[in-house]
Amino acid sequence: TNVHVETRTLHLAMFGSDSTYHSIHFIQMNHSLNLIKRNFDPSGGHNATNCTSAITVWKNLSDHTSYQSLQYYNKTASSWLTVNETFYFYNESGVYDYMNASSITGGPAGQYRFLYVDVNCSVVQVLSVHFERRERILGASARSLEEPTGPLCHQWVKNGTIVTNDCNDFFMKNCYNKTIYRDYDYT
Repeated sequence: TNVHVETRTLHLAMFGSDSTYHSIHFIQMNHSLNLIKRNFDPSGGHNATNCTSAITVWKNLSDHTSYQSLQYYNKTASSWLTVNETFYFYNESGVYDYMNASSITGGPAGQYRFLYVDVNCSVVQVLSVHFERRERILGASARSLEEPTGPLCHQWVKNGTIVTNDCNDFFMKNCYNKTIYRDYDYT
């Protein structure tokens, strides 16, 4: 669709004519990513999580997988939680911009699509997430996310960098933007 075509153009514009660049390259070994904002509340209206970060423990380019440790603060429980997750990247039209997570390694099963990637920032569409038993215990109900009137998205930035104007503009123009939740704040 139009978003996918625009995303592919952004990849080529940001990284030259090398068509081998895929979103899996945004995720780098031993680099932390911070969830800057999202346009949905995974805790079912309580906005119970913030300070979400992810570090890539390992990734394998030959089979397009990565293993990440995600950490976030649960405001309801007043505690830090860590979830380890294996992500499987796959392509449509030759670009590895889709990723699946299975609940086998601890986090919720889900499907994601990278809509935008630059050197330091990405916008990832949340296609679906199924919250497992562990999340229900912490207060979230078991459900799949549904799009209200536009894509549900995360905006991730590499630790120590800032969100580019292009990345911000892309999020606001291409994702549902009626309600925005700030997740990670450097202050």
